[in-house]
Order: sequence, then structure tokens, then C-alpha cells
Amino acid sequence: MNTFFHANRPRLLAGLSVLLLTAACASTSPKSAAQIQADSVLADKVENALDNDPLHFFRHVDVQADDGKVSLSGYVWSNASIVQAERVASHVPGVISVSDQLELERAGSAAGGSSGR
Repeated sequence: MNTFFHANRPRLLAGLSVLLLTAACASTSPKSAAQIQADSVLADKVENALDNDPLHFFRHVDVQADDGKVSLSGYVWSNASIVQAERVASHVPGVISVSDQLELERAGSAAGGSSGR
């Protein structure tokens, strides 16, 4: 058995190193109250910008922000609305990137917008 560990020691050490590195990367330090507040303010700004769009209805879009990275989820009624939501969000000051997990409503169409208002 001693021979097994001796012969495979480089592989075991490499595997352990990968495991430790993965664990170190997975753990992040908690956010400060100021960072949490800044994320909330940015999400609110993006939501307001979406709500002020004159052509598209974005009331079913949820916005989350994390250090300038904005995530959009929920549903809209057209492909054009998805594109516009990304465009509007990306133009809000402080937004670094936009991740889109928006879905089309079942009754949605592949073209055109819906004001829904």
C-alpha cells in the first residue's frame, strides 16, 4: 500500500491542489452594507429606466445587481422587448454588463413590442 501512495503521490497532490483551489475560489468575502446598498440603488435605477420605456412593458422584469453586473429575469411579450430591455439596462450609468434570462410570454410574438399600458 505504501508503494501505491508513493507511486501516485504527484497525482494525489495535484488533485488536492485543484480541490483546495476550487474551494478558495468558491468562497467570497461577504459584502459590506455599502456594497449591498449600491447594488440595490443600481437595480432600482435599471428598473426605473425599464419602466420609463415608452414602447415596451417591463413590469414583469426582475432586476438584480452585483457590483455593476445586472441580471434581468422574468418575461416579456416579444423578442424586440428582450433586445430593448438589454439595451436600456446597459445604458444605465454604473452598469458594467447585462445578463439576460428573460423569457417570452406564451402569448408573446416574435415581432413588435407591446405597451401593455
